[in-house]
Amino acid sequence: MTFVHLHNHTEYSLLDGLTNVKEMVNRAKELGMPAIAITDHGTMFGVAEFYLEAKKAGIKPILGCEVYVAQGSRLEKQKGARMNHLVLLARNNAGYRNLCKLVSEGYLSGFYYKPRIDLELLEQYSEGLIGLTACLKGEIPELLLNDRYEDAKKAALRFQDIFGKGHFFLEMQDHDIPSEKKVLPEIVKLAREIDIPLVATNDIHYLKREDSEVHDILLCLQTNRLLSDENRMKYMPYKFYLKSREEMETLFSYCPEALDNTLEIAEMCEVELPSKMMLPEFKVPDGQTLDSYLEKISREGLEKLKEAGKLAENIPMEQYEKRLNTELEVLKIKGFAGYFLITWDFIRFAKEQDIPVGPGRGSAAGSLIAYCMGITDVDPLRYKLLFERFLNPERESMPDIDIDFCKNRREEVITYVKEKYGEERVAQIVTFNRMKAKLAIKDVARVMGYPAAEANRVTTKLYPPGLNVPLKQALEESEELRAFRDENDLNRQLFDYVGRIENTARHAGVHAAGVIIAPRPITELAPVFVEPSSKSPVPVVQYDKNLAEGIGLLKMDFLGLKTLSVIDIALDLITSRHKITRKKIHEAFTNVNDEKVFELFQNSDTQGIFQFESPGMRGLLKSLHPDKIEDLIACNAMYRPGPIGSGMLDSYIRRRNKQEDVTYPLPELEDILRETHGIILYQEQVMLIAVEVAGYSLGQADILRKAMGKKKKSVMEEQKKIFLKGAKERGVDPKKAEELMDTMAQFAEYGFNKSHSAAYAILAYQTAWLKAYYPVEFATAVLRMEQASSTKVEDILKFKPMLEHMGIALLPPDINQSESSFTIVENEILFGLGAIKGVGSSAIDVIIEERNQNGPYKTFDDFLSRMDTRKANKKVLESLIMAGAFDCLKEKRKHLYDTLEVAIRFAAKKNEERRMGQRSLFDTLPEPEGTDSTPSEAHEEWEKMELLEKEMDVLGFYASGHPLDEVAGELRRFSTLSTADIHEMAADQEGAEPIPAYRSESVVVGGMIRNLQFRTDRRGRKMASFVLEDLTGRINVVVFASKFPGENQGKGAISNLTELLENGQRVFVSGKLDLSRSTPSMLLDDIRSFDSFVKGGAATLSIVISSDERLNQLRLALEPYRGNDLKLFFKVEVGDKIVWVRSADRFNLSADVLSTSVLNDLGFSYAIR
Repeated sequence: MTFVHLHNHTEYSLLDGLTNVKEMVNRAKELGMPAIAITDHGTMFGVAEFYLEAKKAGIKPILGCEVYVAQGSRLEKQKGARMNHLVLLARNNAGYRNLCKLVSEGYLSGFYYKPRIDLELLEQYSEGLIGLTACLKGEIPELLLNDRYEDAKKAALRFQDIFGKGHFFLEMQDHDIPSEKKVLPEIVKLAREIDIPLVATNDIHYLKREDSEVHDILLCLQTNRLLSDENRMKYMPYKFYLKSREEMETLFSYCPEALDNTLEIAEMCEVELPSKMMLPEFKVPDGQTLDSYLEKISREGLEKLKEAGKLAENIPMEQYEKRLNTELEVLKIKGFAGYFLITWDFIRFAKEQDIPVGPGRGSAAGSLIAYCMGITDVDPLRYKLLFERFLNPERESMPDIDIDFCKNRREEVITYVKEKYGEERVAQIVTFNRMKAKLAIKDVARVMGYPAAEANRVTTKLYPPGLNVPLKQALEESEELRAFRDENDLNRQLFDYVGRIENTARHAGVHAAGVIIAPRPITELAPVFVEPSSKSPVPVVQYDKNLAEGIGLLKMDFLGLKTLSVIDIALDLITSRHKITRKKIHEAFTNVNDEKVFELFQNSDTQGIFQFESPGMRGLLKSLHPDKIEDLIACNAMYRPGPIGSGMLDSYIRRRNKQEDVTYPLPELEDILRETHGIILYQEQVMLIAVEVAGYSLGQADILRKAMGKKKKSVMEEQKKIFLKGAKERGVDPKKAEELMDTMAQFAEYGFNKSHSAAYAILAYQTAWLKAYYPVEFATAVLRMEQASSTKVEDILKFKPMLEHMGIALLPPDINQSESSFTIVENEILFGLGAIKGVGSSAIDVIIEERNQNGPYKTFDDFLSRMDTRKANKKVLESLIMAGAFDCLKEKRKHLYDTLEVAIRFAAKKNEERRMGQRSLFDTLPEPEGTDSTPSEAHEEWEKMELLEKEMDVLGFYASGHPLDEVAGELRRFSTLSTADIHEMAADQEGAEPIPAYRSESVVVGGMIRNLQFRTDRRGRKMASFVLEDLTGRINVVVFASKFPGENQGKGAISNLTELLENGQRVFVSGKLDLSRSTPSMLLDDIRSFDSFVKGGAATLSIVISSDERLNQLRLALEPYRGNDLKLFFKVEVGDKIVWVRSADRFNLSADVLSTSVLNDLGFSYAIR
């Protein structure tokens, strides 16, 4: 006989279960079990994954949940409200629907610390469900534990009435806990007395006995306790794992029917989740079908594009019509017309409401139907994009159309969808924050009692850079990390725990873009939850996007793109300041051949331009000198780790600039590879090569492309046979065909989707058009969007260099002209009043409303007399003064600040008299001291540094100058990067594939020390951190203990470090960058005073050389930068040895080389010491 586990918690019992779903299913199969259940606490997050994995493994999935049942009404939410556990299992599809409804209502109406249902709901939605009494926290075990046998009997009979005879079971658990030992005989007695069947379960929270220690870590994270805390929550003894039939028989040998009943329950449970896509109904006009209406809209759209001149002039209309017919036929066969119409409809709504929509995203740009319907703005024939890359006729999978909307107005589109299809049929999608290695190190170290500084040292100093580097890879790459692990047993234990907990689900959130649109109420198809902490909670499907699609739910991605919001704001500003409509602007910037726009790209003047603003990308633009949209498409595709690391980027640049011969793998591939100078750059090119060389259909070629990307050996071997056979039949030399196949497979490591690249290149072009023709409106839009989407001052400051380059002044707030956000005055930009700390929205509204109604404020006294000082109180006024908001009134800030209290009292009395309808005595008397009419020129002003520091206090930055203005030239000459460059590089790495935008081993950044803090590390040694501020922004710098001189100094200790570390000190810092987190930081290697660094020169520049060819390339590139600032060293790799070579003094360089991107453009690794 076998056995089925019916009470199992996976990792989706967040921070309470450790079991991985796939591993649990496989373990059950390994133990010969025919079925297994999932019963996570209060949620069904793992149900879809579990269902699909069990089906794949060939064992029956039993879908369930251990729900929380309120002891009274779920609607009562007050302190002390009690609840119990109850296990629910779905017998059939009706039971699954009711389970979804119950779990959803637990969140939607019953949430109070936990998602709770009540008996009223249970009675309403009990059809098709089996109930088990759960653990000691179940109602019946709890009553029995408290010696309330009769009450337990009544509760059992009540549950039997709810579920029906034979569908309710008394659960027996034995984890060697005294309370369970007390309850078990009573449960058996109760079962015999009232004829309710028994069932044996183990309360599984981890897979194997040895996982219990790691599970303890999870519980400590959940309860915020240390492992060493004796009073913390524990699952003791450690027997909450997936046991074999033999182990369960040992526990319940006295009650074999309880074991057998697990099989009976398993046989009762038959749930089939849908696999076919379920589309909501799209209503078409009378006399139309979905297919005919789609064709009508597409053909009308093609005609409009032709009339508007938006089709390629060199492509005959017959080709467009043929392509359209082909695509329509495929959609008809596949039954996807409804999907396209649903997408078209909400995009049409957005455009009618002037909500900016992106030109396209992903492979959808390869569809001519999408272009004709206005779903995309990319002509696939002009850019040689393939429909089969988007929708493969030879595969069953649904196409995927992801849409970018203006970030500020995305919700309007979702609201429209809810109104059209019904609010109960639309929901967002869950996403799980998982414990990536770095976070896991910090979490586990904390509960093990490590000091926070030590954990930070491990994740910043020792851990290799990059986004989400797995622990195994990190240990392979970092010798320092391995040394720390092997330092002692405690560290080894830490890394063991981290390795076993890595990637476990930690928290459930809302996916940034995914939206489900269902044909009926979503809770009939899937469970939903709401985020309890959300200010405006929305229903969220409990299955992630892939799993939701896996059970037939339609998922659409409504992405909020900041760039589209910048465009929206800019268009508002342009149309309000100039006599031009949005339509005219759209017509202008959809023509992608404007020389003035390409000048921006050629000059790498692309800060603020979508996907083209990072230092590395700007360097690429300088090398490529793009003069057509195809060049921008190539830049987008190439500026990624694969092409950069493979050397393909360097080869492309040389071929583009006629420094290297263009060759083709086969002569017949010239038409396919001409646009990329003989290099395979796009996935679409791989598909076309397979068609041309081996006779593939485009659908078959897409299967080949996917096989190459996934690198499955068996699939690739099969595809290779097909490719070589087809090539041979077409007379291609077998050796050349095999070489070509290998080249294509190698390309798959870094090939890019041209459709996506084309769409985003067009969007970049549009933002560049705005910058070229309406620079001040564009810059204001960029600043407004940054202020709205970020709390970091650095995110605004990083655009100061762009404004300086554009000749646009960024001025302090002005009480008479500033709005809440950034404001244009002629061709200058004023900071908004909302940027001032201590000035709330109510005060800003009062100031602006009064100004709009009664005109500008003439004097400070005039301002006070017109102001409600309850909203614009003394604190608000002090902040306005310190920010320079009253400078326009020709008043000195120090005078206003010093006399403020007197001025407020005087104004308040005048206002009170006015309100009383009396002529104030004050109107006839001289004003008291502090409100006199002495000319402002006679008043004192704060010293320059004090004035700037007060600006810093209330604005978070220097507005009317900078303490470093006088050394701006030196900062530019001797700093490798500005802090703004570093923040752009960090933003460049936000995504799955970090871009190696900067390849140096060390960088030098000059600036001023702020916010200096000292602390101690785990060993009690002194360490420090500070903010380094330059003219473009700021960056955090960490100084580890090894840098401090003293008894325990490391070999890298800096003798004068303590005297250099002082707030306000001007310094140059060299060190390594940590770009792995959203806020970049620098790990200090060396620090020198500003004067000594400048006077003594910038020491040495060391460059890694790998070949004579590279040395010649470097020599030519550095020729224009000869000087006396930098001594030049080469780090030459000879076999497995490193040799340092000092160049002759005549090859010394000017520090100007550091302010260019020449070394980065050529891909050299280097360091400044």
